[in-house]
Amino acid sequence: MSSAHRRWIVINALLVTALINAVVNAGIAWLSAGGRSRIPLWATPIVGGPSTLTDTAGTLFILPLTTTIILTAVVQRELRRGRLDPLRCRGGLETLRVCLPPRSVARGAVLGAICFLLLAPAVLALLLATGFGDISTGAFVGYKAIFGVVYGTLVTPLIAVLAIGSGIGGEPGPLPAPSAR
Repeated sequence: MSSAHRRWIVINALLVTALINAVVNAGIAWLSAGGRSRIPLWATPIVGGPSTLTDTAGTLFILPLTTTIILTAVVQRELRRGRLDPLRCRGGLETLRVCLPPRSVARGAVLGAICFLLLAPAVLALLLATGFGDISTGAFVGYKAIFGVVYGTLVTPLIAVLAIGSGIGGEPGPLPAPSAR
């Protein structure tokens, strides 16, 4: 990976995405609270409203899905404009890239499912073990913002590398020359 790739990933896949994840996750948490003063550890979303467990479980799937869709579109634009060179994945990354669907929505859904299956048992067990629930709406909003940033920091660099390695249309290879202006 070149220094240009590393710089792009640090700026776009870590810093910019961390800010977006903080704002979006806090906003969703605040809206889902719907004026409640307390958020329980466990509740069914349809009957009982938001809860720490159900919102966290949803985030474990939704964040990789939406990040893949959005980041892939951004990477494709950067590649088309010549601001970013395609990245050749090697070893395990190449195997993962080839095994994942080429379309961003399907790839994001698979990555979301993998992340959920790998992380949900430990994350949800930790929430249950600590009794992290029945918290104020403000604490819930803060928790979701922090969780979104930390979780995004873990998954977004991989999503970015896979997107840069996919090139335009899901396959690495020669790219069209940037249009002259």
